[in-house]
Amino acid sequence: IDRAAVRVVRTLLAFTEAKDPQEYSAALCACEAHIALAREVAEKSITLLKNETHTLPFDATQTKKVVLVGDLGAVQNIGDHGSSHIMRAKADTVLEALKQRFGVENVTFIKTKDVGASVDKVYSADAVIIMAGMRHSDEGEYISTSTKIGGDRKVTLGLQPGDIEMIRQVGRINKNTAVVLIGGSMVMVDPWFEAVPAVVMAYYPGVQGGLATTRVLFGDVNPSGKIPFVIPHQESDLPQVDWLADEQVYGYYHGYAKLDKEGIQPKLPFGHGLSYTTFELSGSRLKSNLAGVAIFEVEVKNVGTCAGGEVVQLYSGWN
Repeated sequence: IDRAAVRVVRTLLAFTEAKDPQEYSAALCACEAHIALAREVAEKSITLLKNETHTLPFDATQTKKVVLVGDLGAVQNIGDHGSSHIMRAKADTVLEALKQRFGVENVTFIKTKDVGASVDKVYSADAVIIMAGMRHSDEGEYISTSTKIGGDRKVTLGLQPGDIEMIRQVGRINKNTAVVLIGGSMVMVDPWFEAVPAVVMAYYPGVQGGLATTRVLFGDVNPSGKIPFVIPHQESDLPQVDWLADEQVYGYYHGYAKLDKEGIQPKLPFGHGLSYTTFELSGSRLKSNLAGVAIFEVEVKNVGTCAGGEVVQLYSGWN
């Protein structure tokens, strides 16, 4: 409690002494270093959820024709339009990144509503990318039904019906197909998960999200992200929300701890994330345990065929 209080007071004092409004040089806004950092953050966050028969990464040397399916492929996926809204820099899109990489004439964009009439294009492509997920209107902060601002995902934690149907229609037509999920939190992957060979969670990848996503899909970057939530088989495995209630009370256990306590197997566990390479962990040991702080060490070795990073996870508990 004392440490928490110090952090709060320290922050208050810092802002009391700071100028208001904060003054930043115009040269810092969307500067080259910040844009590069945004791309690096996105690349290190993107999480590979599924990769049947090593569908990903797509073979960049053999890819000539790319098909991008889904409206979100041409959208700046930067999050809600509130505190995370990017106002100083023009965000890219996956469609723009693909055209820059492969040429305008080699990239075909298919809107969600036109999928049914575009099966032949999907079948003949060297790589198929399906974009599905959330917009700010789906999970931005809910304000009112009259203004239609925000969504808070009141109906379902899964994809919109149109996205599910889109994946079912074209997910298995071409073996070189991957779904890229957009969203700021957990997305239910049933009932469409088995209808596609590869799935990537890109979250809201930000101002350089299109380029970062493309670089991961085509193997320039090894995905090393891990999901910071559990994905259950059904929504009823999670705490339920009463949207009309004046108060909402959650029990002691929620998220992955709730499923673990109740002995429920998740669809994808907390901390899940695949890789294009393989890591070996060895020599784990407790280095020190002084003043109530335990320090662990482990040796991490990349024994695969490509460069990449790994997130080492340590879980502790008691009975």
